[in-house]
Amino acid sequence: MATGAHKAIQKILDDRSGSFVIMPALKGRDAIDFSRRDFMPFAVGDVNPGRLFVHVFDDVGIKRVLEHLNTISDFVGYLNKRAEYIRSSRFWMAHGEEELLAGYLRVGIVTNGYYDFELPGAEAPKKGQLKMTKQGLSSDYILSETHFQKALADDKSRVWDDLITRFSDNLLAGATGAFLGRKTTIAGAEPALRLMAMENRFSRRVYGEAVQGAILKAMDSKEDWSARVILPNQPSENPKVAYVVMIMSYPAFARERGDTDNGYDQYREYRMRVMEAYCLAVLLDNRKLDTVVAIGMDADSSVTGQEGGSEDLFSIRVDEWTPSLESSALKLREHYDVLRHERVARQDISREEYPPTESLTGARRQRKNKPSRLRFKKKR
Repeated sequence: MATGAHKAIQKILDDRSGSFVIMPALKGRDAIDFSRRDFMPFAVGDVNPGRLFVHVFDDVGIKRVLEHLNTISDFVGYLNKRAEYIRSSRFWMAHGEEELLAGYLRVGIVTNGYYDFELPGAEAPKKGQLKMTKQGLSSDYILSETHFQKALADDKSRVWDDLITRFSDNLLAGATGAFLGRKTTIAGAEPALRLMAMENRFSRRVYGEAVQGAILKAMDSKEDWSARVILPNQPSENPKVAYVVMIMSYPAFARERGDTDNGYDQYREYRMRVMEAYCLAVLLDNRKLDTVVAIGMDADSSVTGQEGGSEDLFSIRVDEWTPSLESSALKLREHYDVLRHERVARQDISREEYPPTESLTGARRQRKNKPSRLRFKKKR
């Protein structure tokens, strides 16, 4: 990370963007070799040729990248493609990181989610005819209806972001429940948090919408508990991971008796045992999966009549089913009466990362893209 060059770039290169020029032909220390006849200030290329690629960003460029690619999976995906493209000998120069990024996003728009710097099947440039990014691509994208509609749609992903933040804060504060008689620890909850955090922005939107839908459904039905099983969909980072969202109200008899905190702790442990039964049932029915992340929460105050509540998070992974484990899963399923096939309501939902706009119709007319799918089961 190089800082402090923004104003100098604007002044010396007469470039309003103020971010480094990217020139793949610059190898090693070429970028700081002032004796070169073709030396250009504030230009970077491949600083570690022949070895592990090293990305060089200025503070303005990295900020612009993270404004659009603000999950770890989206960001790492960009870094990997960026390294490949800079070493591909397919382009000559990009007038700033934001222009390179805009080209990457543009391909994602046209292909509805396949991100790269060139369209699939693009011909390699002829000798002596390397490509250069078009100036103004970034401004065109930011001011486009496509960007505006995507930003509106992505607002639903904040539900998923908020869950990650809430669970992280609770773990750091020690406000966790007990599972199988043991207090939930940071190490115990970390695998589930990591899987949630690995989801890209599009899958967070789809999952966030599903979680929000489960909460609203529970509020409308006012049932003691309800659950939604979210199976992996097209944009999921891990096709072997599913999620269970379970909403359970603190039992009415416990509220009426005015139980102490110990009584509420018992309720949370019971809730986590039911969540365990859901997880094992999902894995039992879907053998292609190996992990289920369980998210448990109190019912809304409109249902319980009480303010406040709690959330619990853990994951269960099954790499190999043994007769003993299968028998245990079946017993838990029967004991807690969960996911009985005759009561499961199934629903398929189709979403596109970039909502259709008039400007996209022509760009996509010649391309056939499968819509991303969300499949989930809900209720007990």
